[in-house]
Amino acid sequence: MYSEKIIPKIKNQFTDFTKTEMQIGNFILENSKQVTLLSLSEFSKLVNVGEASIIRFCRKLSVSGYPQLKMLLAADLKIEHSKHDILSEELSSTDSLLEISKKISFSCSNSLEETYELFDEHIFKKAITAIEKAKKILFVGSGFSNIIALEAAYKFVRVGIDACAYSDPEVSRSIIPLLSENDVVIAISQRGETLSVIENIKRAKKIGASIISITNEPSSSIAKLSNIVLINGFSEGYLQGGALGTRISQSYIIEVLYSSFVLRHKEKAIENKEKTL
Repeated sequence: MYSEKIIPKIKNQFTDFTKTEMQIGNFILENSKQVTLLSLSEFSKLVNVGEASIIRFCRKLSVSGYPQLKMLLAADLKIEHSKHDILSEELSSTDSLLEISKKISFSCSNSLEETYELFDEHIFKKAITAIEKAKKILFVGSGFSNIIALEAAYKFVRVGIDACAYSDPEVSRSIIPLLSENDVVIAISQRGETLSVIENIKRAKKIGASIISITNEPSSSIAKLSNIVLINGFSEGYLQGGALGTRISQSYIIEVLYSSFVLRHKEKAIENKEKTL
């Protein structure tokens, strides 16, 4: 019996899809409810791909066929609807302190749960290996994501990694020409469309540096430019820029990378961290 949630699986495998599979996956992620109501031929016409391509897409997800795909999507949507009932209303001036507290608490715990569900051990191992091999790591972000970048650089510096991050994207821009193919840039962006971050990783990519991105959007511009994409949970609304749930999910991914690195190099990491006390 298929027990894995299908929406997180599509997000996780997105960067491994062909162009046609990305087209199918994008439509499903953006129109999940609609897909559950469409026949195979209707879906094929809407996405403008052949029915055989949709069947191959299903098999790539280890799903028996289109009917099962629709069933799994419906199950995911039912769970999400139940989980998000409390957040169906925006925070209101009429909310009590208890209601505000409950909504924020639910949002944060749900964000962690979603990010855990999207966890792909193989991709994280690739990211950790890239960090281990890097001579220098530059963390980049914008707005609240840049706060996460600054915190991440501080954590890694204290265990002996040559890591840096800057409040001003122009400073990052000036540092990038000094990078090499032996270095790594870790870009943090919830929607993956921040222009300053995109421009900086384009420059780093031309030099040959490896790009790791942390984003909620596997089809975003930043994800497409990256060698490794780590997907965080919590799809914030446009009025929720820098929402606590987003920052928690980004910090969670940084913490997994950091903790894994420290455990692989425990003695040296402890020695370096003690020097910074």
